[in-house]
Amino acid sequence: MQIISLLFNFSVPRTHPCRYSARLAYTVPPISPTPLLTDPPSPCRSAAGCTKTKTFPALYPRSWTVYEEPDPALKIVCRQISSVIPHNYKESSYPFIQIINTASKDFTLLFTWVNSIGGQSEFTGHHFNSKIKRPDGVHGVLLHHKTANEQSLLTFAIAAEKTEYVHISECPVFVIAGSHKGISAKDMWHEVK
Repeated sequence: MQIISLLFNFSVPRTHPCRYSARLAYTVPPISPTPLLTDPPSPCRSAAGCTKTKTFPALYPRSWTVYEEPDPALKIVCRQISSVIPHNYKESSYPFIQIINTASKDFTLLFTWVNSIGGQSEFTGHHFNSKIKRPDGVHGVLLHHKTANEQSLLTFAIAAEKTEYVHISECPVFVIAGSHKGISAKDMWHEVK
């Protein structure tokens, strides 16, 4: 499966040879003609690897996406809420998502994000990422954004609480192409499989 930024990749292991996996995307993302990282073809998913059976209901300020794939016996619901409070747009408009697991099932959820302002590389804008591990069990990645004069302006966090049943791995940066030193996208993908 090609790793594409800015979306969730969901995978459910099975005892038989078929491993269900899908990209949780409402529309099929553009895929480059030369994949950066791929698994061998699988008869268990569509060629693009994206979910096909989904609905997107909304009732302001809430919305949710219901995915009927990748596993026929599993329904995934991703709920979003607009946190904008009237007359307090600055502090209340920060984006967030909360994932609540209501069933006991082994699965892998991979979220990829590009921390850049666009341009020719992910380093455009001099943004950087770092790991966070708090004593209360919260692990994640901080995405630090810089202003034009290199002052810290904004930090996003992608985090989860580690528990007896929840394993968390963090990878603040991985190399998707070229000969840079560090964890490659392929290494990162095999770590989460």
